Amino acid sequence: MTETPPDVLPPQWVDIDGTRVHFVHADGPATGPTFVLVHGLGGSLANWDSLTPYLQRHGQVYALDLAGFGRTRTEPGHATVRRNQQLLDAFLRRVVGRQVVLVGNSMGGLIVAAQAARSPGTVTGVVLVDPALPVSPAAPPHPLVTVAFGLYAVPPLGRRFLSGRAARGTLEQQVKEVFTLVTYDLSRVPRWLFDRHVEAARLSAEDPHSTEAFLVAARSILLALGRRTAYNRELGRILAPVLLIHGDRDRLVNVGTARSAAARFPAWTYAEGKDLGHCPMFEDPAWVADHLLAWLGSHPRIARKASAQGSDPVPPSSTSS
Repeated sequence: MTETPPDVLPPQWVDIDGTRVHFVHADGPATGPTFVLVHGLGGSLANWDSLTPYLQRHGQVYALDLAGFGRTRTEPGHATVRRNQQLLDAFLRRVVGRQVVLVGNSMGGLIVAAQAARSPGTVTGVVLVDPALPVSPAAPPHPLVTVAFGLYAVPPLGRRFLSGRAARGTLEQQVKEVFTLVTYDLSRVPRWLFDRHVEAARLSAEDPHSTEAFLVAARSILLALGRRTAYNRELGRILAPVLLIHGDRDRLVNVGTARSAAARFPAWTYAEGKDLGHCPMFEDPAWVADHLLAWLGSHPRIARKASAQGSDPVPPSSTSS
């Protein structure tokens, strides 16, 4: 792909309970919705660089590095799903200050769903992009994913696996390996997006706690997904409208699990991408944006309540998180 890369947004920082959180803000129409984008395991806010320009035409866009990822450094124990949901809650209240459309991919989908269920006053709409969902025997992930997460569950084996992978090749080769896993057709990923992820990986690798934070987060995902009944109950507590987007070639979260979730929650809107992988915004951001914006168009109240001009402010602290 040869599309012109969007400008790199200037880095911004906010201290949240002792964690220096890295984020970016793309300015858009104040009358449109406010989007907050939440990346997945091993990712960073760079995961959204291809989608942000599409959303920016319609509203304000924020993206942040979760604790333990990208440029947001923290103690490894703070990289869990639960702690990052609390960090997201504080970010929404202290930085954004109004109700938003939350968009989460993979682990970010898990965090976004928890935020919407536990702090409904911060959210007007929820977009789950290939979210982490409980594994079904009838719809298992790719065997390599099963093996990897089995290793992550045992800290010494996980450390050995990750250090061995790092020693096998250059940073560019490691990023390509990840992109091959999370996309269906790597040739659809623009070179500029790949290069930005290499740079993000370089910055993350400078953090001496990054490997341990990754493993802590991975184990917390497994724990959350292992509590299938509790997780489904939390999904059922989401009051805001939900759009579930899923690539039919997702190797990490089998599309069958997304179809089951869509059937379990018929009030949700479901969109399935043909020949798209775990991060569909890498391969076809226009398709993701089209479905997201069409969904917003069918729920005008979401956009109105999430606009910079029309949204009710959210309180500075939460008692529900």
